[in-house]
Amino acid sequence: MTRYALKRRSQSWVCPDYLLQANEIIPRLYIADMYTATDAPTLERLRITHVVSVVFDDFGNICTCPSNVKQLSLPIEDKSSSDMSRYFDRAVEWIQNAMDEDENVNVVVHCMCGISRSPTIVIAYLMATQGMSLSDSLSHVKTKRIISRPNRGFMNQLAYYEEELKGRAAVAGR
Repeated sequence: MTRYALKRRSQSWVCPDYLLQANEIIPRLYIADMYTATDAPTLERLRITHVVSVVFDDFGNICTCPSNVKQLSLPIEDKSSSDMSRYFDRAVEWIQNAMDEDENVNVVVHCMCGISRSPTIVIAYLMATQGMSLSDSLSHVKTKRIISRPNRGFMNQLAYYEEELKGRAAVAGR
């Protein structure tokens, strides 16, 4: 089995080769690992024009995309205690603006291995823009990317976000 590893100081992260792929969640929106999402030939093959990088600050110098690809960086560690919710609205708006910009826009959301952080952002996007519940969004994402597994803290934040979205809809409906 081939693997790629990213080293930072004394730590090392390794993703098995079967994780190294992009999965289309809904038309024009993908989830991927960092290697796939920063690989120029893959981005070109998938016609990716926008990348959301959901990785901790220290990896900013590694997560470089070709100059013709627009990128949003969200510096989040994959820890249950990380406050991902502060980026939900920003990420949703950025992805939606990109998708509305042109029908040829394709967006990939990535973290290290595409297991926890990037699925969390995509689930928030589906809840906010497709009117899906947390349960339905999670099921849909897992159907498209089997390895998706947001950590417990992110799941709690998504549950609060779901309630917040319901509240916004109720206020807008008045």
